[in-house]
Amino acid sequence: MSDLKNLFRTKQLRKKPKFVRQKSYLIKFRKKDPVWRAPKGNCNKLRIGKKGHSKKPSIGYGTPLDIKYLQKNNLEGVLVSNLKDLEKINPKKQGIILKAGLGTRNKIQILEESKKNKIQVINFKDIELYIKSIKEDLVKNKLERKVKEDKKIKAKKEAEKKSEEKKKEETKPKTEEEIKKEEELKKEEEKKILEQG
Repeated sequence: MSDLKNLFRTKQLRKKPKFVRQKSYLIKFRKKDPVWRAPKGNCNKLRIGKKGHSKKPSIGYGTPLDIKYLQKNNLEGVLVSNLKDLEKINPKKQGIILKAGLGTRNKIQILEESKKNKIQVINFKDIELYIKSIKEDLVKNKLERKVKEDKKIKAKKEAEKKSEEKKKEETKPKTEEEIKKEEELKKEEEKKILEQG
């Protein structure tokens, strides 16, 4: 049955023309693939459906309801953002599509649950490889954080040691020579001030 569906889809895609806006080749500021806009002119040849003009989209080109909204593996795609959403899914008819805004931890949880319940994930080609790579990244990040924290702790300890040494030097009793030097310096400063004044 699935092969028939695929066959029908490929045949239908071959038949389906590109629906191009009328005189889109004249509109330079538009994209390369111009968007379809319905013609509204009273005597428009495309609107009337005259021969020799491009095709208009109509209901006949639509896919049948049996195949509509199916993915390439003939499963209906369902958006999932929680573990609760997985409980509602039928693995024979439906497949998962993970939302783009999901965090890595949530993604890992959902992928592991889908593995247990044998639910197909349409977004990912190889689930195991993806989970491995993420777990390795998490381990690396943890190690990097630890190294940074250790560096910070070491730097703090060194700063504390230096401050303690400075305090000890300041609290040491001054010798007679140091006191004499200080007195001489004070006298010289007083002389300079008197000479200037």
